[in-house]
Amino acid sequence: MPLSEPGSIPGRVGWRRLSAGDGTYDRPPLRDVVVAVVLGAGLLAEFTYNLVQGTTAAFVPPVVGAVLTVVIAVPLAWRRVAPLVTIAVSGIATGVFTLLGHDLGLAGGTLMIALYSIAAYGTRRDAQISLGVTAGFVLAGYLSAWLRIGETQIGPLIGTSLVLATVWALGDRTRARRQLVAQLEVRAEELERHQALVTALATADERRRIARELHDVVAHAVSVVVVQASAGRRVAARDPDAALGVLDDIEGSGREALAELRRLVAVLREDGVARDDGEPQPSLDEIAGLVDRLAEAGVPVRLERTGELREVPAGVGVSAYRIAQESLTNVLKHAGPVSEVVVRLEGSEHRLVVEVTDDGRGLQPPRAPIAGHRTEDGRAAASGASPQTTPGGGTGLMGLRERAAVLGGRLEAGIRTEGGFRVRAELPLPVSSTVGRG
Repeated sequence: MPLSEPGSIPGRVGWRRLSAGDGTYDRPPLRDVVVAVVLGAGLLAEFTYNLVQGTTAAFVPPVVGAVLTVVIAVPLAWRRVAPLVTIAVSGIATGVFTLLGHDLGLAGGTLMIALYSIAAYGTRRDAQISLGVTAGFVLAGYLSAWLRIGETQIGPLIGTSLVLATVWALGDRTRARRQLVAQLEVRAEELERHQALVTALATADERRRIARELHDVVAHAVSVVVVQASAGRRVAARDPDAALGVLDDIEGSGREALAELRRLVAVLREDGVARDDGEPQPSLDEIAGLVDRLAEAGVPVRLERTGELREVPAGVGVSAYRIAQESLTNVLKHAGPVSEVVVRLEGSEHRLVVEVTDDGRGLQPPRAPIAGHRTEDGRAAASGASPQTTPGGGTGLMGLRERAAVLGGRLEAGIRTEGGFRVRAELPLPVSSTVGRG
């Protein structure tokens, strides 16, 4: 299996680790073994033929030349396992072979293969050094031949040099292209991981948004139905017709809640990502209807508008409605008996303020004091008061703070000095918004 990181192959030490470059193998591939065997046989046959014909000018015993042909060819089997060792052993043997007076012949082919291998599969520094050493051996070989036969042979020297330089350049280009492909693959993997992370974050954010929407819708609808049912039970005995009206209100609140739940569930797919279903979202103008429904249910609530209320972006309108809705739900669940609940909308050029206040004292009488503690619905425990335990774990006000923070605004919630509780949200507005009474 080809390995892609030069100089970092696990389990290799010493020369094997140093010589292993980009694209090398753990063991010689079969095709390289076949090439080495074929070239070795060809070199040995060529050497024997020249020896029989008497055309060799070597001044050493023939056995030395035969051994050198084997040393030249055998390392080629490891050209993609240890290319530096291959060029070192085969190249030096080729140089010695020519310096001893033997013709280059097929040994020139083995030299080109070894030089290509170090350029393609070795490190660039090793390839450059090998090219310089090979050039030195070629020059020394031609100088030796010149001294022996008395001819300069400049033409063959230039031709051989050009061939070797071309072979080295091709190998270097192969290595550069393979490294580029490896870098592109790494970048593609990083991009894929980044995209997966972005998708996961978007999915998690969408799940949190849907959870907030479900909490707001369910908590408010159930609270309103409980208040209406309580009022209906009180008037049923003395005024059945009025009780029927209350039942109609309960039915309307239930249908509205079911419609909202269907809308929210419909926008979810199996992967948890929302899609637009075309249903309108609540807006700033619908806060008045929200207040009216609670007033009809017997809650002493009123709406105040101050400043310049303008047409606001859809996201701000939805958040303002949900903040008012959740705050009124907390009044129904936690405030206890109240004589006044005020929903105030304050508009200006740069911001929209949504404030809900009540004068309730809570559903439970104060017990042991816990300084600095807040109840789960966000009400601060005053001195001598104990926090109430309410279902939901405080996720309502937490979600409202997240809504305000997403828009760049802020939300404050806590006990009032004069008694009761206050939720105040400040939401920034774009300067270019047009004015419109809600």
